[in-house]
Amino acid sequence: MKASGTLGRTRHRRRSGTLARRLFFMQLALIAVVCVALSITSYVSTLGSARQATSERVLSIAETLAHDPFVISSVEDADASAKLQPYALTVIDTAEVDFVTIMDRDRTRYTHPDPRQLGKDYIGSIDQALSGESQVEEYEGTLGESVRAIVPVTDSSGEVTAMVAVGVTLKTLSVARAAALPQIIIVGLAAIGLGGLGSWILSRYLRRVTLGYGPEQLKSLFAFYDSALHSLREGLILVDDDGQLVLYNDEAAELLGLPDPDDRTPIPLAEVALPSSVSSLLSSGRDAVDEIHLTRDRVLVVNQKQASQPDRGGVSGGGAGSGGT
Repeated sequence: MKASGTLGRTRHRRRSGTLARRLFFMQLALIAVVCVALSITSYVSTLGSARQATSERVLSIAETLAHDPFVISSVEDADASAKLQPYALTVIDTAEVDFVTIMDRDRTRYTHPDPRQLGKDYIGSIDQALSGESQVEEYEGTLGESVRAIVPVTDSSGEVTAMVAVGVTLKTLSVARAAALPQIIIVGLAAIGLGGLGSWILSRYLRRVTLGYGPEQLKSLFAFYDSALHSLREGLILVDDDGQLVLYNDEAAELLGLPDPDDRTPIPLAEVALPSSVSSLLSSGRDAVDEIHLTRDRVLVVNQKQASQPDRGGVSGGGAGSGGT
């Protein structure tokens, strides 16, 4: 009957899952959710930062070109394209942008990466540039949707004579974002792996200290042991290796004049008003069988034996039982 009961408890424990296993999977799921959320947030932040950095870069390049004396003088020439087109292509290669378009006030292109577009109208907003102000926008032109900056070119009197547009296509930005994605994924997976390792180590510790029981079994065991402890008609005391009174039942409290039992707060033996012979016996930790000890109004028959952890053979503390008359 005993073997059958043990087998049944083992099967029930495995079926319901140990506390350590449940906490491990819960922590792993939480770590995965947090890492995925942080990775998505990081990716979105990277997108915004890349777009902002691109906007600032194209604006800086466009302003530099608009203030270049060569550009200012060349837009006044009759054949501005002949001078500005080679210059613009060089800037495109050097600055790593997708287009540099220098145009007249009426949108006529002097430069473009595609020579077939020279002389045709620029596609995009120019009202702000015509009024003498720089602007940055996202617009779909001949090369596709792009982030572009449009800056006015002014003469010595401050009159707008031409405009410079510098842009990077969103396709180029997508390539840059895609390059950052593997790094974000690797960091996320590494965080999940390290978090999972930490959870596994913690679960191993919990499995050892909970003896592989699940929360329902631990709750039941506590209820059973607490009920059995307080229903005994003999006094029961448990003292740990540090000389602290960690557990005793109601009968022990009555026989030895102890305060009401409180399983949550260990009490040092030196702080408990025990009979000197009983205190010495508990402090010694030696085994005792049916020893007679006297108090003021009782004769106690005391038994004491070392208690050990069920999952290992090491000694963990001493226990004493007593009966009195």
